[in-house]
Amino acid sequence: MTGPESGYARGMDCPICKSKLSVADHEGVSVDRCPQGCGEFLETGELHLVAQREHAARSDAERAAELQAARDRCDGELLKMIMDEGPRHCPKCDGRMSKIEYGFASAVMIDRCPSHGVWLDTDELQRIEAYAEGERRRLAEKRDRIEAMRESSGNGTAAPSPMRAFAAQLEDAIEHTDGIPG
Repeated sequence: MTGPESGYARGMDCPICKSKLSVADHEGVSVDRCPQGCGEFLETGELHLVAQREHAARSDAERAAELQAARDRCDGELLKMIMDEGPRHCPKCDGRMSKIEYGFASAVMIDRCPSHGVWLDTDELQRIEAYAEGERRRLAEKRDRIEAMRESSGNGTAAPSPMRAFAAQLEDAIEHTDGIPG
């Protein structure tokens, strides 16, 4: 990317409409955005930063509505359109990007260049943020359950033997999986 003073990403075109991408700030991360509104390109690691930095808290109803909208879009005709749209090419290297689902059961299909980053269509970034927020809440609830199991033992440090083993396995899984691909 070039600096924000130029406003344009060096030599990068939108993979959909071929307009020059411009640099934009999204929650403290510079992203390369299509001026026609087709979407944005996030270089490797930037999507993870955006998902982790979600500033605008959503109510459970708003988050659920965004996730349901994503699932609705991936039903029937939209899924056919996504699969039939042909390969997108990376704005940075012009290599063919692969279509993958973001996260587990997010219903958000994104285009990924293994070397440079991801292309997100128009509202996919907002849907990913809603999904990531839900995943953070889910992991926080699991951590709370682990803590409750430990406290239920009476001394606050260790649960009875079978529960202690389960709690340790669950805690290990949580620490090694944030549910959010880079």
